[in-house]
Parts: sequence; structure tokens; C-alpha cells
Amino acid sequence: MGTQTALVTGASTGIGRAVALRLDAAGWGVYAGVRTADAAESLQAVGSVRLQPVMLDVRRSDQIAEVTARLKVELGSRGLGALVNNAGVPVGGPLEYLDLGELRRCFEVNTIAPVAMVQAAADLLRTARGRIVFVSSIAARISGPNTGPYSASKHAVSALAESLRAELHSAKVKVSVVEPGAIDTDIWPKSVAYGANLRASLPREAIERYDKLLSHSEKVIATSQGHAPSPDVVAQVVEKAITARFPKSRYLVGRDARVAATAVRFLPDRLRTGLVRRI
Repeated sequence: MGTQTALVTGASTGIGRAVALRLDAAGWGVYAGVRTADAAESLQAVGSVRLQPVMLDVRRSDQIAEVTARLKVELGSRGLGALVNNAGVPVGGPLEYLDLGELRRCFEVNTIAPVAMVQAAADLLRTARGRIVFVSSIAARISGPNTGPYSASKHAVSALAESLRAELHSAKVKVSVVEPGAIDTDIWPKSVAYGANLRASLPREAIERYDKLLSHSEKVIATSQGHAPSPDVVAQVVEKAITARFPKSRYLVGRDARVAATAVRFLPDRLRTGLVRRI
């Protein structure tokens, strides 16, 4: 591979796939983490020889170890130019009735796995004085009804990234968080299916108490994808974060993300709570 190499998690679809293909087109060597052979074949069909799909379920420590061991052999003294932690899952629902197993799964994939990836790739990143990018969400800054698990997992990522930025400063490894708003990816149909399963699993009293909020969330999910930009807008920002001489600590992506960030900054808590109940 070339002198600049990136490892991208969650590259089967959506933002991760767009990042992998964009970096490949820009001349980077890319290890694209996927979970199925079909996803690997799909990437290989449109990418160059620089793009190499690797089997990487971020919940599996054995696969993380296998991929990073391979990188150490193949990259050697060049090290890893960038780690893009993108893999994630949508989990939501009323906290009063939330399955704690689902909460654990959410944090395992969205929060703990990125730290595991950093730990496994740290020596490679130090060698190259590389970059770490966490693909987060504007949900890290503002949390509405039924989005608590996802928002909390992403908020935690921001806190971890801030600590990591200070800890790796002397190693010249820079850390950025990318916070998109709504993006046209398969997270929306996945969220629709998740919401349907959630309704089916909730007891009657939960439906009675939360039907209005659940219905509102379902409506937002059903309509958001149609107005959302392509995942390539996020890929452009990720590329900027790993190539800029002085990358930003945080990047907001999308008008909705910028509006929400402004609301968080300036609105009192009481007014903000009223706002998130309506969006």
C-alpha cells in the first residue's frame, strides 16, 4: 500500500463506505472493515487495488487483533496514517422500559469498541504520527425522547476523544470528532425496523404512556432520509480531518447539525427540552 494508509471501521455501507471509497480515490491505501463477504465484494468491485476489505466486527476482540497484527506486518515502519472509527448502531426507546441488554449493546459498539480500536492501533498511529477520527453525531450534543441510549453513547465518545486528544498530544497524534446531522444512509430503514420491533416488545402500559412520543419519533425517522444529504458530505469532512495541517477538534456536518449546536449553546435547558420534544 501507499505511504498514507487508513483503517476505516463500519465500511460496509453508508458513511464508512463513502469514507473508504473517497480515501481510495484520493490515493490512500485503505483497509475497510466489513462484516460480510458480500460487503467485501461490493467494495472491491468499485474500489482500486489500494482498497482492501478486512473482516472486522468491532465487537470481536479476535478480529480486532487479527486486523491490527496484519497491519503491523504489512505497514511496518510506515505506521498507520489514520484510524476512522465509524461503526455504530442505533438503539432507542423510552428509558423507563429500555432493555438493559440493548443499552449495553449500544455502548459496546458505539463507545467501547472505538476505544478498543485505538488501543489495538496505538503503536501504528504513534509511528506515523497519524490521525484518529470518531464519526459521532449531533445527537451527542442534544438528546430527545427515545434517543437517550444513542445520544449517551455518542456523548461519551466526545468525552473520550477529548481525553485522548490531550493524552496523545506529545505523540503528535491528532484526534477529531465529526458530528453529522441527518445523512442519507441505511440507518433510517434500520431505525424503522428497530422501532417496529420495539413497539411489539413493549408492554401495553408503555404504549399507553408513550404512544404520542413513539409516534412522533417514527414520523421523524420516516421523513428524515428524504431530506438528508449523501454520506459523501461526511466523507469529505473526514478526509479534511485527516489531511489538514491543523485539524479541528470537532466538525459539524449539515445545516441541521449547526442549528442544533446553536440551540444547545444558547437556549436555556427548559426551552431546549421543549424544542427536542418537537423535533
